[in-house]
Amino acid sequence: MKKIIVRRLTRGSVLSFAGIVLVTACSGNLMSAPSQTAEVQITVERDAYHAGDTVKVDVKNVSGVPLTFPYAFCRTVLQQQGGAAWVTVSAPSGGCPLALGLLSEGAVVTHIYALPANLPTGRYRLLMPSPEPKDAQTQDTVATPAFTVNSVTL
Repeated sequence: MKKIIVRRLTRGSVLSFAGIVLVTACSGNLMSAPSQTAEVQITVERDAYHAGDTVKVDVKNVSGVPLTFPYAFCRTVLQQQGGAAWVTVSAPSGGCPLALGLLSEGAVVTHIYALPANLPTGRYRLLMPSPEPKDAQTQDTVATPAFTVNSVTL
């Protein structure tokens, strides 16, 4: 099983930290900024799959705050490695539900992604919306560890 840990400082926490630095500079007191980082651990079940298989992705909240994420990670994109670049081969279809999922501290949510049956052999990854603190102003993406796909011939 491969895993990736992604840590991201949100815009709100940067502004909070800047405000604290300004206040402490004027008052001479030392304070630390509140932690508002979105840190997740992303693992895939296997290193190799066949075209048409399903990829099980576990996303674990390893930050100190609850995080929200688009329900069912509906905007997940499949990318294939082409040299040093990643090329999108399958974009999400249709719209997303308006609901958000909640990922408590230490909790794990599983996302199942069905690989297309006609996928050529290669190295792939999934790119999906990053879980964020509820007051985040932006929505970034996170990538799974890379995995190989072998095409199935009958």
